[in-house]
Amino acid sequence: MSAPRTFDMRRALLRAAIALPLLAVGFAFVMGARQAQAFDALKPPGLVVGTPGKRVHLVDVPGAEPAVVFIHGDPGLAQDFEPVQLRLAGKVRTVAVDRPGYGWSERPFAEMTPLEQAEQLREALRDRGIKRPVLAGFSFGGPVAIAWASAHPDEVQALVLLAPVADAKTGHPIHGVQAQLAGPLGGALAHLLGPLLGPQAIADGYQDAFFPRAVDGALVERAQVHFVRPQTLRASAYDWKALQGQLDALAAQERSLVLPVEALFANQDKIVGAAHAAALEQAVPSAHLTHLDLAGHQLMSTHPDDVVAAVERALARLPGQP
Repeated sequence: MSAPRTFDMRRALLRAAIALPLLAVGFAFVMGARQAQAFDALKPPGLVVGTPGKRVHLVDVPGAEPAVVFIHGDPGLAQDFEPVQLRLAGKVRTVAVDRPGYGWSERPFAEMTPLEQAEQLREALRDRGIKRPVLAGFSFGGPVAIAWASAHPDEVQALVLLAPVADAKTGHPIHGVQAQLAGPLGGALAHLLGPLLGPQAIADGYQDAFFPRAVDGALVERAQVHFVRPQTLRASAYDWKALQGQLDALAAQERSLVLPVEALFANQDKIVGAAHAAALEQAVPSAHLTHLDLAGHQLMSTHPDDVVAAVERALARLPGQP
C-alpha cells in the first residue's frame, strides 16, 4: 500500500506546485484591477497641459511673480507640496508638477535623464506663461532642477533644493527588485509584484521618509493608489537607473551654477545623507545651506514652514530685492 500512497502524495504536491503560482497570479490580477479602478476614479486636482504624449499635470496657485515651480522626488506627486502651496498662496505664484510618468503626467520614453524631464516640464510651463521661474526640487527633483538651471541659466532665477540628491560620488543606487523593474522582465514584475508587494513597500518607505516624525497616514494611502501602478513603478526604477549614468553630468552641472541657491537638509535623513549636503556646499559657492535637526527626508510634510522660509530667502536674494 505504500507505493500508491507515495504516488498520491507526489501528485498532490504537483497539483499544489501548479495551483499556488496560478492563485498568486490570479490574486495579483484582481488586486491590480482594483488598484487601477481606484486610480481611474480620481480626478487630477490641477490642469493637464502640453503636447500630446508629453502632457504635464500641474497645480497652479495664483500669486505674485516670479513663479516658484516645485518638482517632486522619486516616487512623488505634485500634491506632495500642498502644505507649502497653501502657506504661500496669495504671496507668490506656486506651481507643483507631476514629473513624467507620475500622477497624470505622460512619459514619452521609458528611460529619461533629469535634463530630458526638465525639458518636458519647461515646455509645458512655457505654455502657461512661466518663463523665468524659481525652481524648487525635492530629492530626485533636485537633479532635475539643477539640470534645468544649468542648461538654461538665463531662464531660472534661483534654486531651492530640498534634501536633494547632490553627491555625484554617492548617487542613489537601486538594488533588488527595484533594479529588476528597469530590466527586460520589468513589465511582468511590475504587473505581478506591484499589487502584491507594492502597498507594504510603500508604507515601509514612508516610515523611512518621515523618520523621526510620525507618518502621515493619508499621504501613505494616496501613495498606495498612485505608486503601485506598473507604469509608475517602472518610471521610478528607470529614473534611479538613469541618474546613476548621469552622476558626472550632475557634478558638472552643479559647478556651473552661479544663481542664488537655498538648500535644506535634514540631520536625521535616512534617504539622502550628509554627503549630499557636503558635495553641494563644495560645488556651488552661491549655495546657502540650512540644516534642520530632528528632521527627516519628507520636509514638505513635516517642516513646511522651513520650506516656505527657504523659498522666501531665495526670493529675497533675487536682483532688485531690498
